Amino acid sequence: MTSTGKNTAPTPLSRPHRRIGRAIGLSGGAALLAVAALAPMTHAATAASAGARTAPRIGAQAGTAVGTVAVARRDLAEQYQIPVLEPGGSAGRVAFPPDGKWWDGTTATITAPKHTRIVDVNFRCVPNACPVTIAPDGRSATVQQYGGTFWQRYDIDLKADKGAPEGRFHGRVSAAQGAQKVTVDIRRQTQGRIAAKYHQTFGRGLKVLSVEPGSSTAASGLKKDDMIVEADGTTVKYKKDLLAALKGKKPGTEVPVTVIRDGDKKTLKVNLDRPA
Repeated sequence: MTSTGKNTAPTPLSRPHRRIGRAIGLSGGAALLAVAALAPMTHAATAASAGARTAPRIGAQAGTAVGTVAVARRDLAEQYQIPVLEPGGSAGRVAFPPDGKWWDGTTATITAPKHTRIVDVNFRCVPNACPVTIAPDGRSATVQQYGGTFWQRYDIDLKADKGAPEGRFHGRVSAAQGAQKVTVDIRRQTQGRIAAKYHQTFGRGLKVLSVEPGSSTAASGLKKDDMIVEADGTTVKYKKDLLAALKGKKPGTEVPVTVIRDGDKKTLKVNLDRPA
C-alpha cells in the first residue's frame, strides 16, 4: 500500500455496514474494503426499492404502467336502459348515470352505433359548459371536458338511419380515463295509428277531441268533433274496435275511415302515422 504521508483515520463503518461485515466474517479494515466494494450494489438496490415506493403514479388512472407500477383502467358506468329506435323515426336517448368521481380535463369522444347518427349531446358540465362538436354526418362527436366531477347524468341522443336494418348495435363513449359502450336497438314499428285524441260515447263511436297538427291524419282531413264509426270495414263503437281494425297495419298505410260530421256520413282515406 502506498503511503500518502498523511495521518488519515479509517472511515468509520455505519451500523448496517458493520452488520454486513460480521455476516461475511470480516472486521476492521477488511470489512471496510469489502463493504466499499458492495456499497454501489446495496445503494442501487435501496434506491430502486425507494423508487418503487415513491414513484409518481403518472397515468395511473389511464391504466398505463409506470416502471413496475400498473393500475387498472377505470370504466364509465353503464347506460340506464337501451332505447328502441325506428328506422327514419324520432330520436332516442342513451342516458348514463353519474359516478361522483373526479375526471381530469380532456376531450371526450363519442362514436355512434352503426346505422345511427348523433343529434345531441348533453354532459351537464358544472360550473363550466362543455363545448360539443358533432360531425356533419353525425357519426361521431367530441366534448371538451374540464377537470370536474360527474354529479349528474349525461345524455346522447341518436336517430336511426332510414332503411337501417333491425338489430342491436354498439358505439362507444370515451371520457377522460374511462370508456363504455353506447347501445341501441333498431326495430321497425309495425303498428300505424290515427294521430288524434278521442273518447268513447257509450257505443255510438269515437268522438275526435283533437288532431295532431302536421300529422298524416290531419292531412287526410280528419277534424275535431268528427265521430269515427267505421275503419277499414270494421264498425267502431269502442276504442278496442278501432285498435282491432288497425292491427298489423304499418305507418303510411291508407285506411278508409268513416265519420259522422254535422249529421252526415263521410269516408276519409287516412294515412296512418308512426307511433308517438
